This record gives sequence, structure tokens and C-alpha cells, in this order.
Amino acid sequence: MAEIIYIKEEGPFLEELRQQLDSFYKPGQDVAIKVHVGEKHNKFHIKADFVKKIVAMMKELGLKPFVFESVVVYAGGRDTVEKCLATAKEHGYSEENLGCPMVVDNDYVEQKTEHFTIQVCRRLAEADGILVLSHFKGHDCSGIGGAIKNLCMGFITPKSKEDVHDAGYAVLDESKCTGCGICEKSCPFNLITMEDSKPKFKACYGCEKCILNCPEKALSVKTLLFDCGLAEAARAAVAACSNLFYVNVMNNVTKHCDCSDDAGPIIAKDAGFLLGTDPVAIDKASHDIIVENEGKDVFKEAHGRPTTLQIKHGEKIGLGEQKYELVRK
Repeated sequence: MAEIIYIKEEGPFLEELRQQLDSFYKPGQDVAIKVHVGEKHNKFHIKADFVKKIVAMMKELGLKPFVFESVVVYAGGRDTVEKCLATAKEHGYSEENLGCPMVVDNDYVEQKTEHFTIQVCRRLAEADGILVLSHFKGHDCSGIGGAIKNLCMGFITPKSKEDVHDAGYAVLDESKCTGCGICEKSCPFNLITMEDSKPKFKACYGCEKCILNCPEKALSVKTLLFDCGLAEAARAAVAACSNLFYVNVMNNVTKHCDCSDDAGPIIAKDAGFLLGTDPVAIDKASHDIIVENEGKDVFKEAHGRPTTLQIKHGEKIGLGEQKYELVRK
């Protein structure tokens, strides 16, 4: 059973993180901080000044930190190395402000899984260790985004990100379709229209909401559910990398991901910080704490779909375990 440490306030969290990193890493080690720097106009991503405190702490421990971000597949402020670095700098993620290198790179190593050949970012694979610093929030394609989502979409190349989305594309069996239109209403991206009582797809991001909500089971997934693809690619990232330590930040819990310019409303009260070495357990604990605090599953309410499929599949394929001991400090 994984031990997950829970701390509500930043000051005590930073003190605990210092102790954990001091015992987890050795002086002189090259340690990445993998954080989502936020889409160009996103207001709720983890802020650079917070990461700057962690960088200073790591340097005091004799570590050699650098902050890493990966290029995205969709058009926006981070779809090339140059644009990603520019957006990062606008958000305070520069070497001058952080006190350590800010790295964006598309080079990769390959890691084969059951359904994919995942391209894991080489700079992360070559690091002595990685602090996986994740903002826990909602997500249009999976209900939640935390450590597992960071491991997948944060650690891999645009090509592999596209592969994971593509695997979750919806496939229609017209013989089962009754033309009810629930799929059209379910699509968060408004990419389904009803024509002659049948759904027509303008495009598909593989979020599977239409598949999960179809009462006639007329829609199926092309290869595997996006949530399962997330977990599978995350497992590849863990296999390719070394000495991963996880922090989930449960503050500014928005409806949408940090990938969105508009992350939508805050859907839960600030809940603090979790630390641990198991990505499945830390995401499960994050979800449990927020649901308990709010008295309902705010992620399911916001996105109209199951929200822990990636956690369950992660345990199934050996990424981690759902059972945890919560240590409150």
C-alpha cells in the first residue's frame, strides 16, 4: 500500500518536500521538474514563482534542477519548441526567473506498449530523477487530470499524444443507432451533428463521452478508451525514466485543463498538496479528498462521464495501486 502525505498549507508542504527530496535524491543528481506551464491565456496553471521556491530548495540540497515542458499537438501557444518557450517565458518560466534551465525539446526515446510505440522525451529519460509536479483539475477528455495525465501528455512527443487521442476515436455502428441525439449533446467540443437521424463527426478528439453515454451501444472505440491510453502511455514514460517523485497540487481546481486558454470556473475549494511515489495512488487520493470535501463528484458533474477510469486501468497494467495510506501532516 502506497503512503501518500497530505498537507494543506504551502509552508509546511515545502518543508516536507525538502525532507522527502533530501532522502529520495543524492547531491549532484540531474533532476527535472516536469510541470505544465499553462496555455497562453490560462490563469490557473501552477505559477512559476511557486516552482522557483522548489528550484531554490533543490539547489540548496546539492541537486541540479531544470524545468521541462513538452510541445503539444494542437494549435496554440505551445505547438512548437519556440512558441512553447515563449509562452513559458510569458508565464515566468525562464532561466532568469527560475534560477535553473527551462527546457523544451522534441527529441525522444521509444518505449513499446501493448497498443503504441510511445516516444518519451529524451531529456526526461536521461535525467537522474524527475519531480512530477501536477495540477489536479478537471479535463474534457478524461474527467480529471493529475499525475497520470502529466506522465502521459507531459512526457511524450506530439506524435505520441496524437496516437493516444486517435486510439479513442468513436466508431459508429449504424445498425444499432436510433437517432436519439444523446451523442450530439454529449460532445464537449460540438463536433457531432445529427443528419438524417444519424450522427456525423466533423472531427474527434477521442474523449469517448459519446461512447460512454450512448444508450444503444451504437458507438465503440477505435482501439481503446482515451483514459486507458493515458494510463498506458504513462506506464511507458515511467518505464523509460528513473526515480520519479510525485506532487499533486489541489488548488485552483478548474473545470478544464491547463491546456485550455479558458480553464472555466473553479469547481472545488482549495485542498492543498499531496506527496508520494505512486502516480495511481496520488491521483486516487486527490480525487477522494476533493469529492469528500465537496460532498459530490464535481468532476463527474462537470463532465458527465466516469472520472476514475485512468486510475483503475493504471492499476490494472501495473502503473501503481489504488490503495493508499493517507498521512496527514
